[in-house]
Amino acid sequence: MASFIIPSGILGLTSPRTIYLDNGVNMQNTMPKRVAKFGDGYSLSIPLGSAVRTISASFSGRTTEEINLIESYFAYLGADTIDNLTIFGESINATVAGYSKSFMNGALYSLNTQFKEVFRESY
Repeated sequence: MASFIIPSGILGLTSPRTIYLDNGVNMQNTMPKRVAKFGDGYSLSIPLGSAVRTISASFSGRTTEEINLIESYFAYLGADTIDNLTIFGESINATVAGYSKSFMNGALYSLNTQFKEVFRESY
C-alpha cells in the first residue's frame, strides 16, 4: 500500500499521521538523454544519468479537513523531500512536483499530486 507520514509537531499534529494514497497510483520512468544530430540525418542518443521516476497519485473520498491537511503539508515542505514515501513496498525520497484540487458541486472533492523521486548521498 502506498503511503507517507506527516511527522508530529508539524501543522499542530500531536502524533504522526499516516496518509494513504488512493488506489491507482501511476508511475512513469523517463530516461534523461541528449540527442546529437549530424548533418547526414544520423542522430545518436546519449543517456545522462539514471532514470527519473514520476509518481502520480490522488487523495479523494476524504473529508475536506484531511485534504486541506495534506495540501498544507505539501505547502510546508516546499522543495524539501518526503523521506518516507512508500510505493509498491519500496521506500523512496521524493519531492512534490505539483498538486491541484478538484471540486464537485462546489465542494472540495480530491487532491491530485505528482511526486518526483530524488536521490541523495548517504552519509
